Amino acid sequence: MPHLRLEYTKNIQTIINPMLFEQLFNILNKVADISLANCKSRSIQINDYQIGSGNHKIGFVHLEIKILEGREKEIRNQIGRESMEIMRSYFKEYTSKCNIQYSIEILEMKKEDYFTSNKII
Repeated sequence: MPHLRLEYTKNIQTIINPMLFEQLFNILNKVADISLANCKSRSIQINDYQIGSGNHKIGFVHLEIKILEGREKEIRNQIGRESMEIMRSYFKEYTSKCNIQYSIEILEMKKEDYFTSNKII
C-alpha cells in the first residue's frame, strides 16, 4: 500500500516516465511516512472518453491515490496539493496542444479490508 492509478486521455500524447511516480512516491514518503518499498503504480491511457461537448482539444489527467485509513485530513490535503504541483509540472509541455483538466482523488482503505503478501507494511 499505497496504490496510485494515473489515467490520462489519448490526446495527451506521452509515455509516462517512471520519474513521475517516483516523485509522487517521495511525497507519500515525506508527508505520510510511507515506505517507498510499499508503493505501487500504474498508468492508463484512456482512448474512449467524452469531455463536455466533445472538444478533443481538452484532455484530462486523473490521479487516484489509495492509502490505508488513519491519516489526518491535513496530511491528505498536503499529499493532494503537492501531487497536483507535480502533475501540472510534468504535463506542462502538453498544455500548448491540449487544455488539460487535472483531478486527484485520495481514497482511504480500511486496514481490515486490505490483504497483501507484502511484509513491509
